[in-house]
Amino acid sequence: MIASERDAAVRECEALGRDADERARHGAGQLTAMLAAINPILRPAQNN
Repeated sequence: MIASERDAAVRECEALGRDADERARHGAGQLTAMLAAINPILRPAQNN
């Protein structure tokens, strides 16, 4: 997984976590936790 794509997915889930529907909030919380546990193998290049 690419770090920037994982981070974008987490942001989307965080937005869904603010939804009025309790099931959407619950599912978004679970998905956010799963995404946070993923260690991306591709990260942006760092300029040293």
